[in-house]
This record gives sequence, C-alpha cells and structure tokens, in this order.
Amino acid sequence: MIKILQSKKINCILLALAFSFNLFVFAPLEFYYSNVFDLWFNIDYILPLIIIAGVFVFISVLLITIFTKNRVHKIICKIVFLLTVSLYIQGNYLNIGYEVLNGNDVDWNSMIFKGIINTVIWIAILVIPFFIKLFDDEKIYRVIFNIICMLIILIQIFTLITVICIDYLSSNAHNKIINSSFYMDTSNIFNLSKNKNIVVFISDTFEGTYMNEILEKYPEFKEKLKDFIYFDNTTTASLMTYSSMPTLLTGEHLQIGNNLKENMNYCFENTNFYETLKQNEYDIELYTSLPLIPTNDKDLIKNKIEKKMIIDTNSKIKLTSLLYKCVFYRYMPHFLKSKFIVDTSEFNKINSTNVNSFYIDTVDDVAFNKQLINEGIESNSSKNQFKLYHLNGVHTPYYMTENIEYDRSKEYINLSTDERRLNQAVGSLNILLNYVENLKKSNLYDNTTIIFLADHGWQNRYWVNFMIKKANYNSNFSINHAPISTDTDLLPTILNIATNSKNYGKDIFDYTENENRIRNVYNYVFTRGDNTYNVLSRLTITTNEDASNYNSFYVSDYEYIDSETNPKKEYEFNKKININNSKNAKYAILNGFLMQNIRSVAKGTNIGQEADIKIKPKKTEEDVTATFLIDKVYFDNQKIIFSLEDTVLYEIELNEKDENREITFTIPKELWNKNDILNLKLKFPNAKLGNAENLGEETLFMSILLKEVKFSSNK
Repeated sequence: MIKILQSKKINCILLALAFSFNLFVFAPLEFYYSNVFDLWFNIDYILPLIIIAGVFVFISVLLITIFTKNRVHKIICKIVFLLTVSLYIQGNYLNIGYEVLNGNDVDWNSMIFKGIINTVIWIAILVIPFFIKLFDDEKIYRVIFNIICMLIILIQIFTLITVICIDYLSSNAHNKIINSSFYMDTSNIFNLSKNKNIVVFISDTFEGTYMNEILEKYPEFKEKLKDFIYFDNTTTASLMTYSSMPTLLTGEHLQIGNNLKENMNYCFENTNFYETLKQNEYDIELYTSLPLIPTNDKDLIKNKIEKKMIIDTNSKIKLTSLLYKCVFYRYMPHFLKSKFIVDTSEFNKINSTNVNSFYIDTVDDVAFNKQLINEGIESNSSKNQFKLYHLNGVHTPYYMTENIEYDRSKEYINLSTDERRLNQAVGSLNILLNYVENLKKSNLYDNTTIIFLADHGWQNRYWVNFMIKKANYNSNFSINHAPISTDTDLLPTILNIATNSKNYGKDIFDYTENENRIRNVYNYVFTRGDNTYNVLSRLTITTNEDASNYNSFYVSDYEYIDSETNPKKEYEFNKKININNSKNAKYAILNGFLMQNIRSVAKGTNIGQEADIKIKPKKTEEDVTATFLIDKVYFDNQKIIFSLEDTVLYEIELNEKDENREITFTIPKELWNKNDILNLKLKFPNAKLGNAENLGEETLFMSILLKEVKFSSNK
C-alpha cells in the first residue's frame, strides 16, 4: 500500500482529482443543495456542465503534473496540494461572518482585521510547509499528500450524500415542485373582469418609513394616489418573506418543526379564504415564488400550470457560471472575495423559453412594468377576479430607479444606499400608478379594489406600508392612523369586500385612530442549510403603541423545538461538549440553542429565555462540578439561572466586557444520580431581541453564545 502511495502517477491522479473535485464538483453541488429553495432550476440543468468543468480541470492539472519533471514537477505538485488544502479550509471553515449574497452592499472596510487574519492563515498554509524537511523527501510527501487528498475527497463525498439525502428524504419539496413542472402561467396576468376585481400588490420590504419619506419629499403623490387610504400604523405578520407570506396568503401561522412545504400545505389546508372566494365566483391567480404555492391547493389557484420547463444551452451556461461565481466568493481568500460578488437574484433573471422571465421565482419589477405598459389590461373574463402580485418592491439590491429602469452604472451605485432605496420605493409606487392608469384606460378602475402592502419592513421590520382603494370609492388621498395588522386584518378585509358583508370579522375599517390595540408579530428562526426552511422557534413580538416605534416591541411569548430524543451514550466525566463538534450529540442533547449558524448569528446562541441540556448521567459517589464556557455575552449584562429538578443550583450575572466567562458550580450527587436522564435547565431573564440592522439577530431572543460544557467528578 505504501509503495502505491509513493507512486508518481498515483500522486498526480489524486492531486488532480482532489483539486478539481473540491472546487469544481463538490463546491457547486454542495452550494446548490444547501440553497435549493432559493434556486428555481433543477440540478439536471447544470449537472452535465459541472461534470464537464470538473473533468476538464482534472485532465488539465493531471497533464501539467504528470509531464513536468524534476524540480518543476515537485514545486507544481506542492502548489496544487497546498492550494487544494487552502481552498478546502477557506470554503468550509473560514467563512463565518460574511454577508449573504442577496444584493446587499458588503462593508469590506469593517472587515479589514478579518482579512488580515485570513491572509495570515493562507500564507501559513502556503508557505510554511516549504520549510518543513519532510517536504524535501519526495516519497514521504507523496504519501502524506495522497492520504490527505483521499481524506478530503471522502469527507466531501460523505457530505454530498448527506445533503442530497436530506433534500430527497427529509423535504424533497423543491424537487417535487420542479419535477412536477409547476410554474406561474402569466398569460392572463393582466386580464380582469368587467364585474368585480380585487387586486393585491405585495411589495417586498416596502416599510412605512419609506412611504412617509416619499409623501414628505414628493407631496405630489397625494394627488397621484387619489382615492387611496394610507394606513400609516400597520404591523406586519412576520419579519421575513418566507415566514410572512404564508400568513398573508392564508391567515395561518407557521408550525414549529415543519419545513416550508409542510407549512404551506398546513396553511392552505386550514384556511377557508380561497374556498370562500371561489364560492363567490372569483377566479384566483397568485403570482409569487413557487415554494409558496402548495401542492395540495385543490386546484383553486388558476394560474398554477403543470408543464415542462425547457431552458436553452446558453441559459444553462449562464446558470452554471453564476453558480461558480458564488462558489468562488465562498472559497477565495478574503481580499479576493470582492471580485466574485454576485446578487443571487440574478439566477431568477435568466430567461426560460417556456416560462415568463419575470415570474420564475421572484418578480422582475422592470419586466413586469414593461409587459403592463406594452399589453395593457384586458377584460376578457366573465368571472370575478382575485389577483395577487408579489413584487420585488424595495428589496435589495437597489438598482431600480424611480423611472422603473435598472441602473447598474458605477455612478448610480456610488449614490448612497438611502438615496437608491428611496428611488426604488418611488419606482414601486410608479408601477402601482401605471396599473391604475391602465385600469382607467380599460374602464375597470371603478369596479376594482386595490390593496398595496409589504410583506415586512427593512430598517424597522415590524412596520409596513398599507394602502387601499375600494371599488367605487372616490375621495382625496387620506391617511388613517388606526392600529391595524396584516397578520389578522388583511384576509377579513378582502373577504368582507368580496362578499359585501361583515361576515368574516373585523377588518381595517373597524378600528379607530385613537384605539389602544395590542398587536402581535410572529417571528421565526428556521434552518436553511438542510434545504427545508425547518422552523426551530417562534417568538411572539408585541406592541400596543405606534408601529413606527421600533423600541415599543417586546417579546411576549416564545416556543422552540424541544427534542424528545435522549442522548445515546452515557456521559463520560471530563468530556468536553463543544457546541461546534457534532460528535458530541451522542453525549448531550441541547434544546433552546442554535445548532447551526443562522446568517450572522453563531451556533450556540440561545433562541429564547429558556434552554436545557439533557445527558445520561454516569452514577457517582461525589458531587459533580459543572463548567460552562461562554464565548460571548449580548446586550451588556445577562443573568443566567441554572436549575435541576426545580432546584436552583446557581445564578450568575455576566457582562459583555468580562474577560473571564467560565462558569463553575456544583451539582449535588443526589440530584445527579436521581434519574436516568438528567435535564439541566437554563433561564435567561434578561434576554433581548437582537439588532434590527443585523439580519439574523432580530429573529432571536438572545443572551449568550455558549461554546463548551463539561461535567467532572472526583470519582
């Protein structure tokens, strides 16, 4: 075996295979399956090109290494090996804290120190080995290279099998959508009824702040929006699109433990909203992301079409190149990452020959507006029409101008974020106004109710824009300060209007401006890495003040998944339970802590005011010492209460500036030995909502970042 590993040919083959597989096969496939819900296309569209790229790079590296000789050969082999190791480490272990590629501007200046550390690590990996004597012995370093290359390949194969199995066995939702060939048919997108129409615009991220800024800076919109009522005190349903939209579409809330597919099916199974519309002679058309359309909607959604999507070779090449650009952003060292910035929404802008380009997943607002202008609004339907348009709105990136055109020029991008965002908000309103103008041209304006709202805010994610123009309503633009909620008030309002009744509860017109009303926003922590959007926890965030007052919102209730699984192996004393070591799952079950990184929030952060640690205790004749190592303390002072069997064992208050964050206390042997499963409870009474400007944190009720736990006994 050693002789085989010392072979030059085997060394060249393994080096070429490890390098090409790591960056050109494993990386794009792992990226695809880890983000499958965010990508509209199926894997078979890009897999052949990934294989071709991998084979091409493999052959190229193999030829370079195998046909070079002597000193040049040795240097090239070492460089290929060290690059493979460096790229592997960077792509899998050194990327914590980088922005998600969603169009947001990346603040590279704030990450200079991170870049320096990253560069030092790269230099250490690439340069230091050349000074190690083992690198001079060709037979020895070939054996080392070959073993490490095989380990990297095996680890990545196992990882790929895992993520693919999770996708196909756990959720499979995305692939079912693709394989069932559902897409949003837009052939009747602007076809309305001469009888009754209800049109809902959901403009992503269009919070009340931006509407108020527009009315102040451009008062002419008050005339342009004649007949609309602006409710300027409106709270959202949830803080992110995939948690808010299910409620806006059905009135139901996501269930903890369910993935997105299960939650969408649950929401549609438990709503009578669409059945009621259908009973009142409404055709229903929803234009939103495919994952938000359930498979069990009983064919109520008219524009959900089952038809094979076909994309041409050029589009497949573009998709693959974008995928590799995302991969290089992840795998390149810090100071090269900026060369590979890509907005992941670009995937949705690649045209499909059978699917309209602006509703593959999320809408292309410019294309939507162009089709509206070019085709106008028709009235060929004899049935009433309910149409919901989910627009990109004021979501990043801020490339859309107020004239509803994309401007990616350097001059425009150099404008401040606030200026570009306001321009995009104005552009979103201009799309609404173009729709209104075309309604008037088609003599459909008077019989059409228009609702314009946002799924969530951005700077104040609780506060959303909400405007309505009822059919046959004629008045000046007005502002209503009544406290309303899209969570509870949107669907009753629509149904009361559709049925011309008050049979479906209080709607937005039933609340007075001076009313003191408690409103809830339901916020969720969900996974993304396992492709399922599985809900881990739900916070109930409450206010009885104005929605514009971000600081008035507080957590009134929370719940999280409490694993019923018990540890499989008896805990061994002095064994460190490291949060970042998945092998420790056999020794302990942690509930109430993040078990994976969520955006910018690290694994080990608590997600509520309570948590617990379950272990199988090894019996002891001595008291047990518990040691907790806290990596970070959030929001100044945080109190932690440890209890077992309703007995408080220890209380401590930590400060974020404390250098020593190691907690040690004693667990009496009587309590330790009492049960087969020991359930140590932790309470965080000072937990607070995270920073609203830091995506990820604002979904958590945080106190600490737990790094390590250890229990020790003298016996």
